[in-house]
This record gives sequence, C-alpha cells and structure tokens, in this order.
Amino acid sequence: MSDVPDDDDDVDWKAIFSLVRQGKTAEIPIANEREYARWAKQVTKRAERRGIAVEVNRGLAVLRVEPRPAVAGNVGAQTSSGEAEP
Repeated sequence: MSDVPDDDDDVDWKAIFSLVRQGKTAEIPIANEREYARWAKQVTKRAERRGIAVEVNRGLAVLRVEPRPAVAGNVGAQTSSGEAEP
C-alpha cells in the first residue's frame, strides 16, 4: 500500500507525513541496498523538523514510516483491574 511515487526525486513528503499524522504507515520505495540508510536518515530528519515522532523500518525494497507512540508523561501504571499502582 504505497502512496508515494517510485522515483526518488519525486517523493511526496506531504503525503507521507499526512499519513503518519493520521496514524497510518507510509512506504517509500527504495531502489538499491545502499539507499536504505540515506533515506532512513532523511525521513527521520524531516519528521523531526515537523515535530513528528516516527519509526523507520526496513521492508523488502521499501522503507516503512510509522508513527511512534506518544510516551505518557506522568501516568502511573494500571493493573488489569484498573487500579493505579504506586
């Protein structure tokens, strides 16, 4: 389910980050092995500039860009009965 073009120069960054903001996974097609690291770094840097926390995972000929779950601030752990633990 790739919503971005195959050409490296035509990556639609707005579409990628729009999907991620919606909680969906976006895929960037990768042409060869050495491009994985370069694209992963670029995606991470662009996401940080937009204030978006992402996870970039390697797939078969694609990089999967997924939203990183928000870290809860001062929320205590809860037991299965719903009671907060100290």
